[in-house]
Amino acid sequence: MKKLCVIISIIIVAAILGSCALSEGDSLSAKTKRDSSATYGFKKTETSSPATYPDFKSAATDFAFKLLRSSQKDNEDVIIPVAGLFESLAMLCNASSGETQKELKKLIAEKSSLTSVNEGSGYFVSRLEAVKEKNAYVKLDNNIFFDNNTPVSGELLQKNVNYLNQGMFRLDFSDSASLDKADEYVKSRSGGEADKLIGKLSKDMTLSGTTVISDSWLGCFEDSSDSLEGVEYLIKNKFCKGFIKDLKNTPCKFVALMPDGDIGEMLGKLNSESYFKLLESMNIFKTAKVRLEGFKLEASRDFSDDVKKAGVSGIFDNGDFAGLTFGKKASVGEIDQYCSVTINSAGVNTSKKVKAKSEKIEAETELSFDKPYVFLIIDNESNVPIVAGIKA
Repeated sequence: MKKLCVIISIIIVAAILGSCALSEGDSLSAKTKRDSSATYGFKKTETSSPATYPDFKSAATDFAFKLLRSSQKDNEDVIIPVAGLFESLAMLCNASSGETQKELKKLIAEKSSLTSVNEGSGYFVSRLEAVKEKNAYVKLDNNIFFDNNTPVSGELLQKNVNYLNQGMFRLDFSDSASLDKADEYVKSRSGGEADKLIGKLSKDMTLSGTTVISDSWLGCFEDSSDSLEGVEYLIKNKFCKGFIKDLKNTPCKFVALMPDGDIGEMLGKLNSESYFKLLESMNIFKTAKVRLEGFKLEASRDFSDDVKKAGVSGIFDNGDFAGLTFGKKASVGEIDQYCSVTINSAGVNTSKKVKAKSEKIEAETELSFDKPYVFLIIDNESNVPIVAGIKA
């Protein structure tokens, strides 16, 4: 009798879990195959960036600083998963048309083509995710959940599979179980970190994304009372100075930038051109003894207001989405994103330390991060920000 009760209990639990899981039938792109002509991914047999990559780099970097400027508030910490948001808006740009697409392109690709965004995105994300170890990884996951009444074109599904590789699902937004399904899926894709990310499934579509990074420093910081200390590569220009610190396994770096004056003034001058020139100022013979406090910042929320402040509002109220819905007007409900960053002596979101080399390096100057500064986690090839924030 006990065995029978156990079996019945297992069946009931499995049924409950199954009802909360997305099925292949919910996926819109499960049966769409990648075109052989779409080759812009990072693989062992193909590691060269596309010819359009410089345009992508500028577009994604300009977007990151636009978001930081529009989100900055006095005496408040900020953390933005800028790469995840860029990828979400890139998908909407492919789906949109008319004035809606013009508004989106002004934010994410004002001086670039949508082709550059698509090809660059495919290479950028697959390169970051190529390293998959127990304590070292980058996971960028984006999804769009469509209501049952929202038609989706085959052309958009093909573009997604070719380049952006986002999850695309159709659910019944009027059914409360659909929200549980979407949330559980997003949580599983983030390794269990993003719990109950989605506020609600609303309007015609809801977007979600998670950015999860973990790795040790190439050489760890030293713990000194309540701060972190180390001799790092110095970068500087006429309005700020900072440092670059490598991560050990993932293709990423940490950058901290402290303004010479006001942080708002610095943000006003930071764009792709000034930023790339700033990074070029790095010289292995120029170092700084840096001191900063470790921190943990987390974002798990709807970024719709941030996107509106940055200049895009049409997507939320009967936008032109001819590339998505065969000419039908459509609206975005939420743009939910999750990101958490812990900076400590060991690394980013890790406690595994890699000891620094024993030889002492004489620093050219000292940098104490004792006022609001910008921090970035960037791709080490393109220097495009993955996460951007302000530590107030």
